[in-house]
Amino acid sequence: MKQIYFLISIFFFIISCKTVEHKVSSLYKPSRSLPTDEPAAMFSWEYERVKNPITGDASKQHLVDIYNQIQEANKYGSRAAVPDVIWKERGPNNIGGRTRTIIFDLKDTTKKRVFAASVGGGLFRCDNIDSTIPTWNKINDFFSNLAVTTIAQNPTFPDTIYFGTGEGFLNADAIGGAGVWRTADNGQTWVQLPSIMNGSVPFRINRMAVTKKGVVYAATNLGLYKSINGGNTWITELRTTGTAPTVASNTGFDVKVAQNDDVYYACSTQVWRYSNVAKTWTNVSPPGSFARIEIGCAPSDSNFVYLLCQGNSGSAAVTGFFSSNSRGGTWRSRAIPLVYDQAATATTELSRGQAWYDLCIAVDPLTPTTVYAGGIEYIKSIDTGATYKQITAWSLFAIPGASNITSNQAMHSDHHALVFKPGSNSFALFGGDGGIYRSLNMQLVWPSLPTYKAINNNYNVTQFYSCAIANVQASNNMLGGAQDNGSLKYNAPSVNAVVEVTGGDGCYTFIDQNNSNNQITSYVRNNYF
Repeated sequence: MKQIYFLISIFFFIISCKTVEHKVSSLYKPSRSLPTDEPAAMFSWEYERVKNPITGDASKQHLVDIYNQIQEANKYGSRAAVPDVIWKERGPNNIGGRTRTIIFDLKDTTKKRVFAASVGGGLFRCDNIDSTIPTWNKINDFFSNLAVTTIAQNPTFPDTIYFGTGEGFLNADAIGGAGVWRTADNGQTWVQLPSIMNGSVPFRINRMAVTKKGVVYAATNLGLYKSINGGNTWITELRTTGTAPTVASNTGFDVKVAQNDDVYYACSTQVWRYSNVAKTWTNVSPPGSFARIEIGCAPSDSNFVYLLCQGNSGSAAVTGFFSSNSRGGTWRSRAIPLVYDQAATATTELSRGQAWYDLCIAVDPLTPTTVYAGGIEYIKSIDTGATYKQITAWSLFAIPGASNITSNQAMHSDHHALVFKPGSNSFALFGGDGGIYRSLNMQLVWPSLPTYKAINNNYNVTQFYSCAIANVQASNNMLGGAQDNGSLKYNAPSVNAVVEVTGGDGCYTFIDQNNSNNQITSYVRNNYF
């Protein structure tokens, strides 16, 4: 009994030590909304709070072992449920959360069905993505791991879909994974693959891709893995040792399949291409040294490939932007994209120094020379990156030369995913810290700008760092501090919409237990309101 109580205590202690992702702008003005960007500040302090004093490990993976021990003990009645305590979901249903993966369901000929998942909220599906107010439905938010980071579908047999778990993009509040899940009935039922990576479960699966022949690839923190039997067994494809060829790093950030079924893999500083014809891997790395590389393959022409790169040697900024019209045989270096961020007179590099966290690239489905790159904002180039224009403005500062900066150009910053409806270069979905956004006019060319709309109705995946409740029985007077979505105020029962009372990262919240009119929210670096 004492052992179980000890395990429970440790479990809740670790949960209470949830890392707060810090994002602070040097341009912050108290009169404006707090910036929703720059995850950077108190990581070392939080690491010292939660690390194992013996091993120095701050990983939360051991929570799985504790959870399993508690569940096993429950079978024998060691720990009964607290009498008369019933838990109910409270949402919110109008605020999204960090989303790194979205796909259009290839089986749906109407192109209205979409799968999406957040890094802590499970798997969701929308069957009316073209509606004025699309509705999301949870497939399952009780998987044994909810840190869904990547979804990949078999293009030949679309009933088969995979999702991988565990963030490997170096943010301190990243949630670890537990391998890969698969469905063979288009998402109705899912199974966790038992022998993922030959018994070694990568803690982080950053990206998955499936070829037309059904070969599954997974870019993980342990290297690139491949399965030729639907994920039942896996083989090591590319690692630093033990395989041929060997690569420079085991940290795999991206894997993409081109239109001709060539496979591109980015492992930190290198890019490799597997030829569907020659059946061999070739190092097609661009010049320079990088820490993270994102790959964009043109759906309409397999010759066109793009790279967006984070600098190495301590640099957290985008330091490389490349295009190729020869399948990576040669690369053209492009200017590093700059964006107007919280000012109309000064520019900053695309990711504002957080390319390790938010970085994505996508190619127009119909035109291989048109490419999009995202970080803190999005840019668009119609000439393979030779020139570009900024197309979002989260802070609503004017973009010089643009014809229409309004709230329609505002999209929550920190971008992780951009996907187009198959066959369309106008209909696109975006995944980021603000959940999911949609545009219906991405084909517009400067000075006209696309318009965007948040579509998070019932996409209940908001991540909370803290909560507070008034000292009144059955009170709905509550505050919650949310990851990059501000401090949110509840004032009604059930799952409902909430109001953001202060912005940025919502950190610790407080409601006076003697006078609930007195309430406090907080933001990084000791900002209290």
